[in-house]
Amino acid sequence: MVSEVEPSLQCACQAILYKHSESIFSIIAYFIVRYPIFFLTWTGIYAKLRTLRKVRKSMKTPFIKKTDIKRQWHLVDVKDRILGRAATEIASLLTGKLKTSYTPHVDNGDAVVVVNASKIRVSGKKMKKKRYKRYSGYPSGLSEEPLEHLLKRKPGDVIIHAVKGMLPKSKLGSQMLKRLKVYSDDKHPHAAQLAGAEKKKEK
Repeated sequence: MVSEVEPSLQCACQAILYKHSESIFSIIAYFIVRYPIFFLTWTGIYAKLRTLRKVRKSMKTPFIKKTDIKRQWHLVDVKDRILGRAATEIASLLTGKLKTSYTPHVDNGDAVVVVNASKIRVSGKKMKKKRYKRYSGYPSGLSEEPLEHLLKRKPGDVIIHAVKGMLPKSKLGSQMLKRLKVYSDDKHPHAAQLAGAEKKKEK
């Protein structure tokens, strides 16, 4: 008898569930909307959300203030170095992107002294093909100069032009560029600043 009754009960239960399925789902949806925290705790989602919130609180990004800025001096020798590779290193030091306290809207960079600018190298045929243009503002005031001539006449301008293109195009970028000191040979008047920076590093 038991074996005969059980299938009939199962069929009856299935028929009831099928008939009232819409109302059951509507009741479940009502409870989810009315008591969301109960539903989240019951499913375990609430605990995961709490852990994510704790992780977000612990991972806050610090923004440095102008009063907390600490500048250093760096010496970069560009003798026999590629122009673009040296310019990227100098730009990173000027902007302060290598620091953990880097803040985009704050000038947190360091001062850079570049020596041996006249001995910079370029790849390919850029020494003859690369040209620098300037315009006086008057008719027929456009003048061009190849890299080879400019490097002999003003080697510092080559470095400054390359670095300037990698800095922000704003007042912030012009402030950073003021801390760049370029010299054609290995002589420079910033020995005291560099010595002070080395002492700070040792401490």
